[in-house]
Amino acid sequence: MLRYSLDHVMNFNFSNNRISDLSELDYLSDLTLRELVFIGNPIALQPTYRMEVARRFPDLQILDSKPIGPEDFPPSPIPPLRPNFCDAQERQQFAYKFLQKYLVAFDSERSSIINAYTLESRFSTTFVTDKGSNTRGTTKTYQRSSRNLKKTKNVQKNISLLFHGADQINNYFKLFPTTSHHLTSSTIDTFLAPGSNSLIIIVHGHYLEKLFNTKRSYDRTFILAAATPGSEAAKNGWEATILNEQLHIRSYLRFPRLEPQPNATPVAQAPTEINQEALVNQFSAATKLKPEFARECLSNNAWDYNQAYEVFQKLLTQGSIPETMYHHH
Repeated sequence: MLRYSLDHVMNFNFSNNRISDLSELDYLSDLTLRELVFIGNPIALQPTYRMEVARRFPDLQILDSKPIGPEDFPPSPIPPLRPNFCDAQERQQFAYKFLQKYLVAFDSERSSIINAYTLESRFSTTFVTDKGSNTRGTTKTYQRSSRNLKKTKNVQKNISLLFHGADQINNYFKLFPTTSHHLTSSTIDTFLAPGSNSLIIIVHGHYLEKLFNTKRSYDRTFILAAATPGSEAAKNGWEATILNEQLHIRSYLRFPRLEPQPNATPVAQAPTEINQEALVNQFSAATKLKPEFARECLSNNAWDYNQAYEVFQKLLTQGSIPETMYHHH
């Protein structure tokens, strides 16, 4: 009854009453109010008073003759930082298994991965190099095939750089330099595509061009579907086929060092791979660095966590750490 009888009321003055419990305001929370006055009430003395009132009345503009500001709204909870995102454990395991098979084949027997693509598969790549970066390596190959829609306005060229089907994709991979990937230092996000059974895998990492010994950072996005029984993919051991793939290549980002390099005391025994992974996750969570840069900072400091954190703080103070090295989840 309250809502219908007071539906057009926008302002209330409850000054100098005995309202002492904030929960009493819940009786009015269905109303769209613009101004409230609770001066002289016990609730106005509570430390979270303005925040609690603002939370209950999101359309409120003025409280006790003072405009409602951003500081009056309760802070939104920030989700915990995680090195890798996955919406289900089994999908994370599947993604890692797929990437391990794919990248090993890409580095050693590239022609074999063509069975993971179909006639309907799509592939495109972009390449960006920073000013002053190391330009050694096969940059011309990347530039010729870079489908950067912001830079290339030629529609026909952009269409031609979207590779269709396994054969076109295979022909491009033949031009790609011999590489060596490092999956263990990569960040992997995986989740189901909304409204479908397709799996999206996004991997951020780096690889080495063997011929020039040049490192490149990359982001690779796969959209996968389950391999049909009896298909070429299934016959060749692929549990999924690649529907769409995007590869973004950029200059390798190296975690900065202090000059002169601090004398980190080597640990008595190098941590095992499992312990390294735990340290990387802990350091990444504490610093908000992407795992590959957390690992590099720890490695630069002989896996001495305290030393690495001290170096990180100094570099942070100097403004030496690029924004691209941080998580943006």
